[in-house]
Amino acid sequence: MERSNEPSISWQELAPRGSAYPRETFDSYLIRIRLNETYDHIPDEVFEQWIYPLHQDEQTLRNYAWLDVSVLRFDRVFWSFEQLQGIHLIDLFEPMRRGYDNEFARLPKSEAPYWETHCTWRVPPIIADIDSLPKPFPNKAELRRPYQLVEGHSRFHNLLISQHQQLHLAALHPVYLMRGPGPQKST
Repeated sequence: MERSNEPSISWQELAPRGSAYPRETFDSYLIRIRLNETYDHIPDEVFEQWIYPLHQDEQTLRNYAWLDVSVLRFDRVFWSFEQLQGIHLIDLFEPMRRGYDNEFARLPKSEAPYWETHCTWRVPPIIADIDSLPKPFPNKAELRRPYQLVEGHSRFHNLLISQHQQLHLAALHPVYLMRGPGPQKST
């Protein structure tokens, strides 16, 4: 049986109000979403970096909007650089893994001091545990097991460049591991 790429009901419920501009502010959005206890398990940072800004993004819609977000888990875990090297990227972002242009991606001003002090990112990127997501996947979804970067491509790029330039890196890096409702493997 083939699954549709159509956005799930939960994805539709999480849509920001208004067109791209003007759109409800993130603070207003989060207050409204938090009124629905169904989504209490989702960290604010997941809304802020992914669901709110990329809700209508073509890649997000194709690859993840079909998921029932109400049953996904977002566990904050810590991974080594070696573990992070094994994650997959969608084709659009795969070139950042090959060859380093030695140009760090622009970070918000609030991020740079944290990176310099802690040698890692302040806001954990989101990584999908593909094996835990409900099957079958939609045909048009670009999902590669076992793990795929959902959001945080600039941060991941900066991590790769830091390693390439032999800059000091933290031993472990926080990530939000997005898991489906099925059986879980340890990370």
